[in-house]
Amino acid sequence: NYAQVLAYAEQVNTTPSALHDIRQKALADWGRANGLLTGTTPTQPEQDAVRVEFNRQIEALTTASSQAQTPIPSRREMALDALKAAFPDLDPKVFEAPSLARVFRVPGRTGQFPGMRSMLDIVMHGGKLGTHEHWESPDKRIPAIRFCQLFESGTLDVADAFKGAYDGAITSIEKGQQGLADYLISTLPPQDRKNLEYGQLEFFHTNDYTMAMDLFSKPTLRTRGHTLRVKTTLNGEVNIYEIDTRRATVEKQNYWKTRYTPPYTEKNLHHTEANVISKTRLFDPFKDEADQARERSPSSADTPKFGSTRSDYIGRVFAKSLDLHNEDLLQQARGVTSFDKNAATNTAIGEFFLNLIPLRSAIVNFSNGNVADGVLDLGLDFIGLVTLGAGKAAQAGKAFSKGVSTLSGVSKAARFLGTS
Repeated sequence: NYAQVLAYAEQVNTTPSALHDIRQKALADWGRANGLLTGTTPTQPEQDAVRVEFNRQIEALTTASSQAQTPIPSRREMALDALKAAFPDLDPKVFEAPSLARVFRVPGRTGQFPGMRSMLDIVMHGGKLGTHEHWESPDKRIPAIRFCQLFESGTLDVADAFKGAYDGAITSIEKGQQGLADYLISTLPPQDRKNLEYGQLEFFHTNDYTMAMDLFSKPTLRTRGHTLRVKTTLNGEVNIYEIDTRRATVEKQNYWKTRYTPPYTEKNLHHTEANVISKTRLFDPFKDEADQARERSPSSADTPKFGSTRSDYIGRVFAKSLDLHNEDLLQQARGVTSFDKNAATNTAIGEFFLNLIPLRSAIVNFSNGNVADGVLDLGLDFIGLVTLGAGKAAQAGKAFSKGVSTLSGVSKAARFLGTS
């Protein structure tokens, strides 16, 4: 099995010439699978052209994978870092003590605003004190005067920095998700790629909601959808594909044909099971680009190329369907302070953030002991798991835990976890 192959690799010395031949044959196989080669023995110019295209795709995948895994900034962590830098001698627990009161002093009148705040609350919330306003604390551990000076000077301001970092991260993730969807389309068989390249396109997105126990409250979000179904109609033939970057898959799901048939009413598109409502909607975020979704005559018999205008369009629609600029996601990253009386954490939203990481579920399973931690030590990410396959990655993990122990063995086996 594959695990035994990896374990055996520790003992095998592959000569440079043999490895060169292996790579050339693998590259030719890849070229044929992607419609770039037709003959059995490619010429050197053909082989060079295939290598250029292969490198172009890997570079695009590497960029998309990196962007998709951009960390989401945490306003809480940024505020804690600022406080630790300003007050290195304070016990971090003091930062969270709700012992500061906002007071105002004007001639002949002194008052206090309701509510006690922590240093962390105040820094996370940001904003400026009004004229004659101050922060005071009866807690002797808190350097209230110094804190007030630093807060007023802007030294502890993280609100603007957080918003800038958050917007940048979301934009990067959105581009990464677009690129991953584009790449996954390129892994489909030629006819499926033609269906997506030339067929009329319609997009469907689903969120799950939990019904309230009374008749008046609105359903609450249960699961934000991470997938997009694409209906194609080419020469009268209908096919439906589901794009899921979490599992690194594009799957044909033609059993949805009955439901995804006009009229697109709630009766057809919504589905209820127990107290969960799956609400599907026809998704059309780029109405000014309607031409991109219309059926077209195939220009040739060739397989559509990676990164075509059409697959780029589908990738953009997929990224848009994730609704990454939603205010709920921003609030999740901002965190809750004592100022946010009406704010509430939402498990579904928090899980949505985590599940933006491609193949996170597989990686979590690995790290929980299903396979050795050595898999993660080798830097398995979207690229490694796509090129290797999640099932093969699990076998590889077992190989590292049982049969590969030396540094040289790891370096040899590592070549199976990606591309040369």
